[in-house]
Amino acid sequence: MELYALLGLMVRTAAELELRLQLIAINLSESPYAHLWIHGASGGQATKLIRELAKVNPAVDEASQTEIIDLMKEIDAALNRRHGYVHGAWLHDPLPETYQAMRFTRGNAAPRFDSMSKDDLSDLTHTLARLVEAVMDWLVKHLGTPEEPITE
Repeated sequence: MELYALLGLMVRTAAELELRLQLIAINLSESPYAHLWIHGASGGQATKLIRELAKVNPAVDEASQTEIIDLMKEIDAALNRRHGYVHGAWLHDPLPETYQAMRFTRGNAAPRFDSMSKDDLSDLTHTLARLVEAVMDWLVKHLGTPEEPITE
């Protein structure tokens, strides 16, 4: 049951991160129509869009681009860890009391197996929470507050 409780905390934190990624993409796009393609975007779609928008937004200098691109790489890695818990079929071996998540990934014939543990899930939740804070810090530092974006 502890694993399920930790899963809920991790899913909630990952959802908050995805919401914040959408917020950054909306601000970077500077389009009144951005909500049409950004709201509801997955984390992976949002990180890709943010990388592209940061390259063309005149308010984002080269150092800020590097910072957000590096942050998006870290987020992609954390969200990939999340996929094992959320999209994998949980397998339990009662003798050594170990868990794995098995899932198929696009383009691979064999399934992927990811180890699962309470410690790893707790670490992932903390990583996601740190990334939520990091993306909001970047947004405020480079684009202004979400309510009042900087416009040129």
